[in-house]
Amino acid sequence: GRIIRKGNKVVKIVEERDATEKQKAIKEINAGVYIFNKKKLFHYLKRINPNNIQKEYYLTDVIRFVQEDCGSVYVVTTDDRSEIIGINDRWMLARVAKLIKERMIKELMLGGVSFVSPESTTIDYDVTIGKDTVVEPFVTITERTIVGENCQISAHTSIRHSVIGDDVTIEEGCLISNATITTGNRISAFSIVRDEKNKQKA
Repeated sequence: GRIIRKGNKVVKIVEERDATEKQKAIKEINAGVYIFNKKKLFHYLKRINPNNIQKEYYLTDVIRFVQEDCGSVYVVTTDDRSEIIGINDRWMLARVAKLIKERMIKELMLGGVSFVSPESTTIDYDVTIGKDTVVEPFVTITERTIVGENCQISAHTSIRHSVIGDDVTIEEGCLISNATITTGNRISAFSIVRDEKNKQKA
């Protein structure tokens, strides 16, 4: 939907299918994120009707009702368009997931973590990794895992729901699950390390 203004005043929001060609040329769009006074919102919801091309009930009509009653509508804008990407199908879900992953890895790298191949690495949003740790390609780290400082995590390793101490070396192709690896340990290539007791609790 396009934001229709008169000066700095928001008059209404016009949905894409209901917009004129002139309105479609407007570059300021509705991100679909709102903060309402609850009492007033429910008052205005009663006035919404499906009088539009799609025969749908538009929440955005509330903006117009508020303005007509001389209420206050304020707009918060973002300079980063990726912050307001809509997800309507699996393709867009994959694109947004990629953006989030890139941001997480960037933040970790700025904090001192080295990723040999960021694009081939999978990191959950709730993972913590200490500085000077090196993560090789095709590594997956998920489910609230904590990795300490100065670790070496070799290629094709998967770590989930685990705690890895400082100065730990995990060689190629390991599977670490629900485990605690204490400081200074080395895990041999293609090892499987998991705590069955913790696994049952998880």
